Amino acid sequence: MNKKLCILSFIVAVLLLATTLSACSAYNGANNSEEGKGIKVTLDYGDKNINKTLKLSSNDGLDDYTNVIVDDKAVIGWVDENGNDVEVSNLSDNATIYPKWGVCVRFFNENYEEIAKRVGVQGASYPIPAYQAKKGYKFESWLEMGTNEPLTLAVFPEKNKDFFASYTYQVYTIDYDLQGGVASAELQTEYTVQSSFELPTVKKQGLLFCGWFDEYNQKITEIKSDTTGNMYLTAKFTDTTFSTIVREGSSTVTDSGIENQQVDFVDISNFIDLDTCKKYGYTKLQITVSMDVKEEFDGYQHCFLYSDSYVGVDKSNSSLKGLFYKYMLGEQEQVSDPYFLAGYRFEHGAGENNGNWARYNITFTVDLSDLISSKKLFIRYSASGIWEDTWINRNIAVSVNAIR
Repeated sequence: MNKKLCILSFIVAVLLLATTLSACSAYNGANNSEEGKGIKVTLDYGDKNINKTLKLSSNDGLDDYTNVIVDDKAVIGWVDENGNDVEVSNLSDNATIYPKWGVCVRFFNENYEEIAKRVGVQGASYPIPAYQAKKGYKFESWLEMGTNEPLTLAVFPEKNKDFFASYTYQVYTIDYDLQGGVASAELQTEYTVQSSFELPTVKKQGLLFCGWFDEYNQKITEIKSDTTGNMYLTAKFTDTTFSTIVREGSSTVTDSGIENQQVDFVDISNFIDLDTCKKYGYTKLQITVSMDVKEEFDGYQHCFLYSDSYVGVDKSNSSLKGLFYKYMLGEQEQVSDPYFLAGYRFEHGAGENNGNWARYNITFTVDLSDLISSKKLFIRYSASGIWEDTWINRNIAVSVNAIR
């Protein structure tokens, strides 16, 4: 009895194993077959000889095969053999579907790059795409490729058509303000993005022409290609000389160090254009500092010119004193301070304390290029003597004359 049970159990086990192996084999076969992935959909293009058979799932679509051009038509959708519209998601079994034919209208920019496409059935209307021409160009119309006929009626034609953007150059204006001067050549009052020309110079009696400046005070010397926009240009001029009052009040000067004294300041760019002066061959500036002087104690008076507000032979040292020892009367030794321009020592009443006011005019000649960068003049003062040597100045004036 036990022997029969053992044989029966063995047979059952073999049958179970065979059943399991058979089931696994069928599962794997289903996953490896094309049918297991979905349904077969045949795209039948008729006599176009481009039929395709696809295997699609219910969530797949036909985007890659819709709204595409085939010869002189466009596929705008799909229908079944009865002409009914077909959606892949509605298919439950293998099927053959057919193109729904329409037409396609494409639009290209000035570089012949496609910017828009319209598809639909013949006779239906469609929106014309808006088009913004690139900077400097003005859009005119859409022209049909091959015929150059303008697009006048936005309805789908019998066959596919392509259109390209037609444009012209945008014309810009230039208004000139001569400021009483006379142009050396004819002034061009219109230009396009393709224009390229230099602006003429302007002559005005007794002055140097600095150039043309726009409403943002930017200097304009020429109109370059790719320039756009209307312009209003003003001619600017400069003199080569000026005089100005710097300070009227009095200031006491001591021998406590040049950096501890009154600083007077002139912005040269408010009066003359040094860059223009240099362009016309001027190389030097004759600078005259005028002042009233009187002494409180007998000593020497000093006047210094700088192109920067900082003072010092060694720029890292902010407490230098006695820079005036670098100078002899009316003479100047080499100084390493890059902002130092000139210095002068004089004596108001030699050998005595002179408490009376007197006017002094001190003239320096400096290189124009030393002031090109800052365009600012700083005037400093100091005192020297054996004991007390304080003095007072007032009514400071400066005259500047560019010379060749």
